[in-house]
Amino acid sequence: MSVLQAAPSSSGWRAGPCPAWPRSNALLRRPREPEQEPGMTTDQRLEQRFRLTVPEGDHLERAICDHCGFIDYHNPRVVVGALPIFENQILLARRAIEPRRGYWTVPGGFMEKGESLQQGAARETWEECLARIEVGPLLGMFTVPHIAQVQVFFYADVPDGKAEAGPESLEVRWFAFDDIPWDDYSFPASKKTIAHYLRLKDSPQATWVPRVETLEPVSPREVL
Repeated sequence: MSVLQAAPSSSGWRAGPCPAWPRSNALLRRPREPEQEPGMTTDQRLEQRFRLTVPEGDHLERAICDHCGFIDYHNPRVVVGALPIFENQILLARRAIEPRRGYWTVPGGFMEKGESLQQGAARETWEECLARIEVGPLLGMFTVPHIAQVQVFFYADVPDGKAEAGPESLEVRWFAFDDIPWDDYSFPASKKTIAHYLRLKDSPQATWVPRVETLEPVSPREVL
């Protein structure tokens, strides 16, 4: 569910945005007595209207508005990326932003409203690498419960082989498969996807089966 969620009304449940919806998840709080101090900011007043508790009939804590009963179901987000390939090389970007600034990765990021997984992969590749891709088979799908994400990666051709660093990249580079900088690579899900592709690449695409896995953190460097 999205920000337009179910909220109770006299006739049962209604859908719609809460008029007191907070602008930041930082406004969520544990149940406590309301305070009405002079000079309170709007955010502080909004904070008082939301509490974390388990709704009746549920089993997880949710953010509930004391004003109207609106419930926010804070669902996992979808990350989508591509493995851009050209003449037996893979295109990687060195990150210009945190987390993992300065480390290499394939292009990827959060899906936007109104786009398909494939469209999201193409958009992220353009934004980070200024490369036009033709999205191919699904290569990897990873559930990452500890950060509430689902991460999906596709094979992609880059017909013209052109690429430049976008605003979120320090540089982009084509790597031969034997030269991939594994020691300076950022995120485990896409790293596993690359390794999976290298095992598949010499077989017909019609026979490719994506890697599907649930990831748990194994070290502080691999929380994402």
